[in-house]
Amino acid sequence: MCEIKLPVKPNEIILDLLIKANEFLKHSFYHASKESSFDKMQSILLLDASIEYLLRIINYSFDIEFNTNKNFDRYGLAELAGEINKYLKEVYNVQLPYVTEIKLIRQARNQVQHAMMNPSVEFKRISGIAEKFFNKCLNLLYGLEISELSLSSLIKNEEIKQQLEKSEQYMHEERYLESIVMARNAFENALYLNTYESNVRLSAIPCLLKHNNDNEYLKWFLETIKEKLELYDLDINQKDYNRFKEYLGYIPKQFQKNWGGNTVLTREWQKKDAMFCYSFVAQSILRIQNMETPPINKIDDSDSYEFEEKIDNLCITSGEKGGCYYTSDKDEVIRLFVVNAKIKNIFDTLKEGQIYLYSSDIYKNKHLICRTNYKFELLSKGFNLLTNEPERWEYYICIKIIPFTKYHEELLDNDIIEKTVNINETTSKEIYNRLNKFNKSITWKISNNIIKYIKKAGKITSPLELLKVEGMNDLIYKELGSNFVLY
Repeated sequence: MCEIKLPVKPNEIILDLLIKANEFLKHSFYHASKESSFDKMQSILLLDASIEYLLRIINYSFDIEFNTNKNFDRYGLAELAGEINKYLKEVYNVQLPYVTEIKLIRQARNQVQHAMMNPSVEFKRISGIAEKFFNKCLNLLYGLEISELSLSSLIKNEEIKQQLEKSEQYMHEERYLESIVMARNAFENALYLNTYESNVRLSAIPCLLKHNNDNEYLKWFLETIKEKLELYDLDINQKDYNRFKEYLGYIPKQFQKNWGGNTVLTREWQKKDAMFCYSFVAQSILRIQNMETPPINKIDDSDSYEFEEKIDNLCITSGEKGGCYYTSDKDEVIRLFVVNAKIKNIFDTLKEGQIYLYSSDIYKNKHLICRTNYKFELLSKGFNLLTNEPERWEYYICIKIIPFTKYHEELLDNDIIEKTVNINETTSKEIYNRLNKFNKSITWKISNNIIKYIKKAGKITSPLELLKVEGMNDLIYKELGSNFVLY
């Protein structure tokens, strides 16, 4: 008899192997939940693989081959189980459970692999044997419950990991709808964290905003293309995703932050539903995680930056990643924000055609380094739910910055080192230097003409007065309106 008593807590290597064995088992249920005969056959093969894989882990973790001076390489499942059972009885005075019954699993596997049959009618019975065998072995030999072996333990992101653990817990408690909801939450967060900087997402936003109101069908098409491209970039199985998304369409209102109606499920939620969704999500997240590569150029992030943005003195800063600023040759600017529910409510109150005041303060290592404010007209807006938990929205607005209202200052040690100048207080040299940075066609002549006109008028009270300056054109007027203020 061995002095070591069972159960023996597995080390990190054995634990990782046990998780993989359990994934064979889960993947078997995943395929069994599908309708095709090929998937049913795969489920039998994976069921058998999970049992043999577990037996070989037991052999490895207890050094049975070495201690018995035997070679198990060519052993079938029955012989392997027999040798392991004999060793455990002699050394630890315990027996493998269901030794006779697990042979039925190998028989079903042989029917699939060698006789080309589809014994799916037996799946429910033999899968029950496999689950009981798995549970008993884990508890007897390693002191573990099957619930402690999960893909979630391999997830690096803590928030996503906790959501997958909740999905597993609810499935164990037979709360299958809640399990699917938590799997959805995990998937949404993984998708957000891996696409907020993607070219697909950022380049799609201006197109979606343009067609937000004028063409619903085109917007729908663009959203579909965007979704497909993002999934493709992340190597997510599109067919399985479509089935997963179909499940999400049955989730009732109380679990949706952007509810627009749902299909009513006319039966009870079942384990196979939750198992499919959990397996799809967990495997997709692990695939994404395994695709991660270190950056080519490591950016120094020793400095901390904070942003405070407001619209009409209402804070719109959320601290979420994924915002963007778009400019074009037109007078329009597009702003993309990622916000929580409270800030979304602020954006919801904004009305197209109205004028608002925007302000922004930027801090570097807690010190104010930049301040900007301007008035803008809201031209259009749109939004989309990114994640249900936490509630996270992307909100995009198209605006026109009102000329001569954009004030900007830069600071160093609380002292202003550069700022936007009032057009009534500037000089010909300053006009030339500021405008010539952006447009080399700006001449000293037009700069001098502007100053002469201001002196003659005494003070400009309306930006439109500048259109009377000799040599003024729309381009110069636009550059003046972007680089000087009038108040």
